[in-house]
Amino acid sequence: MDPTADPASSATPFSAVVLGLVLVAFGGWQLISARRIRARGVRVPGVVIGYKQVAGGGEEPLSRPVFRFTTLEGRELKVTSRTGEPRGYLPDERIEVLYYPQKPERAHIDNAGQRRSTMGWIVTTMGVFVLAVGVLGFLDVN
Repeated sequence: MDPTADPASSATPFSAVVLGLVLVAFGGWQLISARRIRARGVRVPGVVIGYKQVAGGGEEPLSRPVFRFTTLEGRELKVTSRTGEPRGYLPDERIEVLYYPQKPERAHIDNAGQRRSTMGWIVTTMGVFVLAVGVLGFLDVN
């Protein structure tokens, strides 16, 4: 290794590789989770009952839909979505809900974005791009 080389010149590609790997892993986990719940989950009707505001979002706070559904066993649950949804739902809007029978409190709204695993694909694609930039940075440095 060249003792006169700038240590920061290899730190940036290393950081990009690490970030790329993290994004690919997280995106892959999202894809696997979405596929798993589609295969093993239970689909039932539900209804949006409102929104819960969460921190963030800059000038406007972020909000997540709150929905109610009844499990196949007859248990009625009220759940706040763990993610924002791609479109706003109106109160009393009928929706489809997917849940794991063992953990119905982790249910989510079954929508086209979820079925296509849109966020998982976006995160994975970004991770591959960042990873490629990091690898190319290493090739250019050495």
